[in-house]
Amino acid sequence: KKSRLVNKQDGTPLSWWVGRTNGTQTYWGGSSPDLQKCTCGLEGNCIDSQYYCNCDADRNEWTNDTGLLSYKEHLPVTKIVMTDTGQP
Repeated sequence: KKSRLVNKQDGTPLSWWVGRTNGTQTYWGGSSPDLQKCTCGLEGNCIDSQYYCNCDADRNEWTNDTGLLSYKEHLPVTKIVMTDTGQP
């Protein structure tokens, strides 16, 4: 609810995760590395077609972005970083 993951106008991610090699990963479960997308963005079925994650639609109702992180060379997840989304 009002919590964007990757949607910032200059392309800078608002959230990311770090894996085994300490590299920053900006893709989310069900997507491919380096795409800054969620499952719905990869499949083209997000609740708002101009975004790549349901959460990025910035709606006032609860949404979610689910999927599995399956690129084993990036796992395990050691840290998740969520920055300020600019919402009250």
